[in-house]
Amino acid sequence: MNKRLTTFLCSLFALLLAFALPAMILSSCDRNDSRGRNINVYFTKTDSISEMSFDDFLVGCVAAITDPSIDYPDEAMRAICLAVESRLLYLCGRCGHAADKSVDFCDSADDGTGYLSPEQVSDEYGKAVADAFFEKISSTVSTVIGLSICYDGAVALALTHKSSYLLTENAEAVCGKDYPYLRSVRSYEGKHEELTQVSEDILKALVKGRYETDVTAPEITARTPAGRVAKVSLGEKEISGTDFADLLGIPSTDFTIEHSGNEYLFRSLGEGNGLGMSQMGAIALALDGYGTEAIIAAYYPGVTIEKTDIAAILKRSRG
Repeated sequence: MNKRLTTFLCSLFALLLAFALPAMILSSCDRNDSRGRNINVYFTKTDSISEMSFDDFLVGCVAAITDPSIDYPDEAMRAICLAVESRLLYLCGRCGHAADKSVDFCDSADDGTGYLSPEQVSDEYGKAVADAFFEKISSTVSTVIGLSICYDGAVALALTHKSSYLLTENAEAVCGKDYPYLRSVRSYEGKHEELTQVSEDILKALVKGRYETDVTAPEITARTPAGRVAKVSLGEKEISGTDFADLLGIPSTDFTIEHSGNEYLFRSLGEGNGLGMSQMGAIALALDGYGTEAIIAAYYPGVTIEKTDIAAILKRSRG
């Protein structure tokens, strides 16, 4: 009886060792990989540089473009994390502070996605909400780290925006450059209208302050093929729809103009510039049963999801 028990225990130990040893090796490899993923980040508000892991920076960048008050389905959050990871790897070393500060990234939304710490989210939403929010992002990032959205063998500039109605936007309509995977495609969320009201006096003051020109009645003079405002006439000067929306705080370039008395009313659909994946559309697809790869494919035509050596990309970008 003792002999049979001893034999059983030896066999059980050997079986456990057979499964545990590869896991230990993989875990060790992951830790080695993560050491090569340390980055230097310039924080613009504090004028300071911090060393941190790419993984932790990715979590803060996802937090900056998502909303703690929204319950993101797992597949939608995975798609968003994949997009942000790909965007960061594409932009590594290209921010406005990379050369003069000798950094890989900065926390400016103009040079990437922006960045939020748990403390910043906690200040606005409370610690309980912030903890749950960052836990969800962190756990999702752990499932996608080392994977990227790629096009033609290279990491893609996988942009995202909050929401769009009916169609997303073509890249050349916003940034003047053609990205084959940033095309106008169907978006899947419902219609959401925002109203922005601006007095005639404030409108004139804002235009005068930025463009040093007097404005008559602003008029939409051109729209993109996706239906967003391409050009707005201010009288003697014409500016892009993106600049006009930014000037007045209109949340989307998909807007109309109404004028009554001394007030202008702008009706806008969606939020953001319409480039890439709509987060609300990703949520709608996830709730409809779409997986992460299907969501990615719906918004970035022609891409693949591939394993990526993050440490190698960081090293190459520094060179």
